[in-house]
Amino acid sequence: MKRDIVLLFIVTFSITTISIPNYESLSYDEALYINIARNLANNILDFTYQNVYMLYRPPVYVYTISLPIKFLENDLHLFAAKIVSAFFHSLTSILVYIFSYELFKKRTYAFISSLIYFLNPVSFTMATRALTHTEFTFFSLLSLYLFYRGEKTGRNVYIYFSAIASAIAFLTRYVGVILLISKLCYLIYKHRVRLILIKKYYIYSIIFFITTLPWMIVSWKFYDSPIKFLLVAIRVIQKSEYIPLIDSIKSLILASHIYFLIIISLVFLGAIFLRKNELILIYTLTGIVFVLFLKHKELRYITFLTPLLSILIATSLKYIGERFSKILPILLSILILMFSFQYSLEYKERWDNVYRKDVYMLKDLKKEITNITSLGVDPKLYTISGYVFYNVTIYQILENFMGDVVITKKNCQLGYILYKKYLSYNICVSLSSNITFIS
Repeated sequence: MKRDIVLLFIVTFSITTISIPNYESLSYDEALYINIARNLANNILDFTYQNVYMLYRPPVYVYTISLPIKFLENDLHLFAAKIVSAFFHSLTSILVYIFSYELFKKRTYAFISSLIYFLNPVSFTMATRALTHTEFTFFSLLSLYLFYRGEKTGRNVYIYFSAIASAIAFLTRYVGVILLISKLCYLIYKHRVRLILIKKYYIYSIIFFITTLPWMIVSWKFYDSPIKFLLVAIRVIQKSEYIPLIDSIKSLILASHIYFLIIISLVFLGAIFLRKNELILIYTLTGIVFVLFLKHKELRYITFLTPLLSILIATSLKYIGERFSKILPILLSILILMFSFQYSLEYKERWDNVYRKDVYMLKDLKKEITNITSLGVDPKLYTISGYVFYNVTIYQILENFMGDVVITKKNCQLGYILYKKYLSYNICVSLSSNITFIS
């Protein structure tokens, strides 16, 4: 088994690393995480961007990427952040293998489950991005696995380590609160009223609280409240764009066609065959309901569920092999992996082009305009500009122009075209002042 794990890590980490694009493609959130991490590399309490505390952003991933960033040049910061995601993706692939082997006692289906997770379009794409999803997926699955082991073996130490993993998952993405909700639902289902008499779950709660306490102290220091970081995060989520549930489902079906139907069918069958493992089913169901009823829904939000979906699929394949034909699960596995590979490339390509032209435009602008101390930008470029123009004060242009240089979508009435090679932008330099406009 050790040899399987080493081989699995080498293969998955190598493939994921090679798949990271060799050009700079980063989203608003990725740029923000790197900007904060750059500050943390110099001061571990400087959780800021443009001197504004960003405690509503979960800390674990940002602190993780600040470690390699501390020793690397600026141009390597994005790659280093993405390598961290690739690393945790490989660790999760191994954990899926271990968890599946625990359930099935068969290496073949453990490998199948791990490979299905590894090539899942969402999980694979997020593994090449500088986002929190992959690290959160690892710690949430680790928490679930340790809790499962504790319940199965009766060894409380697993339960207590699960509490630590749950707290780390929560501090990686605040939606990690569903770990507590799903476990509570499971315990109520299993123990009913007797739950209030079981000591180990009180200890679990205390350990969870102690693990999150340092971040609450930081929140108290800078936000004047130990829980304000969470309240601000909720407020930010409430301001996000509303996407109807039916629109999200339609987009998913249109994007994946038969792949979606195969996966849903096998997950449903897996849920039936795995019905004795209530913990896995309750967590999966809780996660699906949670994501579906978020105000702003994106496909990447289900990343943390992809390991369990893979386990459910492998469960279906195992029972199909036992009841019908041993060759049928192999054929279905190959079919799933082929579809997964195809949709992984398509979904990843969409992400690889996120703000790609914007980064190139800003880098060329940086070469042309040197020695600036402030920069005014359109809100969508706020964090990306900070990534390119490090140590420059960045203003969001809402109504008033601020900064030595201004980049905005507003029409440039006076001036001349500076660049023509960017199709999405006409860059104009005002004839009456030193302010630069991009329309």
